[in-house]
Amino acid sequence: MDFRSYQNGMPRFTLDKRKPRGRYKTKCPKCGDIKSFVCVVDTTTGEPVDASRFGVCDHERRCGYSCWPTGKDVGGMSIIVSSNEVKKEFLVRDEDIANVIDPEIMLKCCIFDPDAPFLKALSTMFGEEKSILAMHKYFIGARKYFSWNKPVIFWQVDRFFKVRTGKIMEFGILSNEDGSFRDVKRVQPGKNFPEATSPHVAWIHNSVSTDYSLKQCLFGEHLLNQSHSESVINIVEAEKTAVVASIYYPDRIWMATGGLQNLRPEVMLPLKNYKIIVHPDKGEAFGKWEQKISANLPDYNIKMSKFLESKDLPDGSDIADYIIRRITNPG
Repeated sequence: MDFRSYQNGMPRFTLDKRKPRGRYKTKCPKCGDIKSFVCVVDTTTGEPVDASRFGVCDHERRCGYSCWPTGKDVGGMSIIVSSNEVKKEFLVRDEDIANVIDPEIMLKCCIFDPDAPFLKALSTMFGEEKSILAMHKYFIGARKYFSWNKPVIFWQVDRFFKVRTGKIMEFGILSNEDGSFRDVKRVQPGKNFPEATSPHVAWIHNSVSTDYSLKQCLFGEHLLNQSHSESVINIVEAEKTAVVASIYYPDRIWMATGGLQNLRPEVMLPLKNYKIIVHPDKGEAFGKWEQKISANLPDYNIKMSKFLESKDLPDGSDIADYIIRRITNPG
């Protein structure tokens, strides 16, 4: 796969290569051949730019006419435009290309903010020192995002330290009646956050451009650089769960798929030669991951953990819920 830093600027003008081939072919202004002149089009509108002048003749040897517009030719318009302005039919998508984000952008966000609810919850449970270490280990940062209360970014960094994207998530702390810490949950509509009208989740690559070529990787994949051939990789669904488990079980390597459906061959490929233990959420998720592994990952050395299935936890609970309950209710 070819990794390329995302470039937002694109040429405004290009030869019209859309099908049918003769869509904007006209009479060549030099040789006079009808339907041999390929017009230059404006990628922001899809329309030809002075079809009697700007374009290239198909008869390269016999005629060779070629003329491209400059900024002056089109009334001072910029010849480089944002890809967000370009019509979809002119955006080139290559399945073998994965756009990546400048790591400097990620590193600028990796600042420990003790007031960010997720990081505050980690400090409450494990102490600030361990929380800061976990933050640096997974490149977690807090940032301002609309009116959200200091959401955090879970960056997807692959084993080559290429930054694929970052998931922005807002968390809220739940307290007991006496004000003591009870839990930390992602903000989404429901009884915990009745004021929320939609899940507070967003993606860094969507703020970069609408045509970003995203190829996701496991959250924590970069930790393979700290592993060896006998290492066991523990996989959970949620990024929060991987972070919490990594502090509670520091001698294990924890990664997250970032979603129930993301246990996919292309995402799991870097783990092909490792021993893997997957920890699905309790209940329905267990059966779904079991089916995915059987159908799509038959050659992988994967063990399904049934640990949560025997615990007194509601369906949908994960390892983080188990750990947090043990910390807040040690009895």
